[in-house]
Amino acid sequence: MNNIQQAALKQCAKLGDRFAILDVYPNQKVGGVVSKNFIKKSAEFRNLIGVNDLKYGAAYGPYLRTNLEKKITYRDIKGKINRQDTPVDLRGLTTEASIVESIDLVEKAISDVDEFGKLFPDGLAKLESDFAAKEADFKNKANDPSSTPAVLTTAYKNLIEDAFNALKNKVNPIAQNTGNKFSSGVVDAQGNPVRFLLEDAKAAVNSDGPGVFHSAAVALFSLAQHASRVATGADITKVQGGFVLADLGAAWSAITAAPIADVYPIDPSGGTAAAQRLENMKLGASKAAATMKSVIAELDRFSDIAAGYETTFENALYAKFPLFKTIINRTKNSITEMPPSSAIAGVYCDVDSKRGVHKAPANVSLSSVIGLTDIISHDEQMDLNVDVIAGKSINVIRPFTGKGILVWGARTLAGNDNEWRYVSVRRFFNMVEESSKKATEQFVFEPNDANTWVKVKAMIENFLINQWRIGALAGSKPEQAFFVKVGLNQTMTAQDILEGKMIVEIGMAAVRPAEFIILRFSHKMQEA
Repeated sequence: MNNIQQAALKQCAKLGDRFAILDVYPNQKVGGVVSKNFIKKSAEFRNLIGVNDLKYGAAYGPYLRTNLEKKITYRDIKGKINRQDTPVDLRGLTTEASIVESIDLVEKAISDVDEFGKLFPDGLAKLESDFAAKEADFKNKANDPSSTPAVLTTAYKNLIEDAFNALKNKVNPIAQNTGNKFSSGVVDAQGNPVRFLLEDAKAAVNSDGPGVFHSAAVALFSLAQHASRVATGADITKVQGGFVLADLGAAWSAITAAPIADVYPIDPSGGTAAAQRLENMKLGASKAAATMKSVIAELDRFSDIAAGYETTFENALYAKFPLFKTIINRTKNSITEMPPSSAIAGVYCDVDSKRGVHKAPANVSLSSVIGLTDIISHDEQMDLNVDVIAGKSINVIRPFTGKGILVWGARTLAGNDNEWRYVSVRRFFNMVEESSKKATEQFVFEPNDANTWVKVKAMIENFLINQWRIGALAGSKPEQAFFVKVGLNQTMTAQDILEGKMIVEIGMAAVRPAEFIILRFSHKMQEA
């Protein structure tokens, strides 16, 4: 954990356009033993975080107890139900046959979704990008007059074989596995599982005939359509060893209607003229691309359908099995302990939008937080806020009666650094630096002369005047709040100009938060 935090601080320092929000880890080991005392955990955090780039991050704690509703599914509790510290299968908690059957349906649906995921471990996007690369390669060679017939044929063959293998290697396992996994839910009008309807199509997929491309595509489409038959009312009719649907869809009409035999590579030594061979290849590549796009779209759709079956069967079990319903609801509504960094990031965004980056992100309440893992007193916070040894301040989140749970600290880890002690100051400088860099990019390669310098200076000054007006910069007048310098003998030498450098110097008097409000009282004696 500390290695990751150190790496985050290092990246923030290197890039200069970001700020790290760090958590004081709840299970921090103190002397080799896990400590649950936040004060001890904070001491160990300070020891392990190091001393590098501390001004680019801030630490927060303790952890939050939230009542955010969680999405809990059958997958989440599977194998995690215990009775006397012994895992219990959900089937072992009921003797009712219909409930056991419902559990089996959920299990089969989960298995099918997982099987589909195994076929595409890198996702459908990888399948699509691989084919697109081969398609681009063929197009480049087809448009290159210097390409030989052999080069064209090889590129074309790679393209067609990629589409063919995608169908043969992906569609066939889906056709085989899905029928078995969904046999209890996906059936035709006579109650026959999908696997029987697809026998002819699977045989075509495994053959080497010219109908492979067509049959595999239709098999996949039929399978996906049949999986949603209950919802759509569609049905599959067996015709001439293949399958047709009443609502086959415009996307597939060209593929199913056209003869697929002319998609295969054409022998350059044949009698067809070279120009015609090239046109035939382009036509075949276009058909292969259309097929692949349709196949990928249907694969994606089928994945959604399979996941939908899992949800449907799980909802049925939820309605039928009161104990399962109780387990899900209790788990959903249980208190969750979570690190504060995500909530603090939200506080930063909220304060930035309402007040500005210059406002310290503190004295702000947290929503959906009902408690804390540790309650820190005022005296304990003093040592966390001000580290007398190394200055590594830790911002504490504390509960206040009548106010709620507030972020009660706004210091960076560089607590001994007077310039970069506060989060708002560091982030404000980050914002100005990054804004100025982006704004001055338009002047790259402009003449490095007085005209350009005046434009750059005026643009940055206008930006800083607006920041001064909203209270981000101290001073009763703009010249007291900031300065912008650019020019020969001011920020640059003649050598700098010869080397193509335009150097702009910006100084700002950033406001700092009133961290401690000290009231002084004295007796004023009555005067005659």
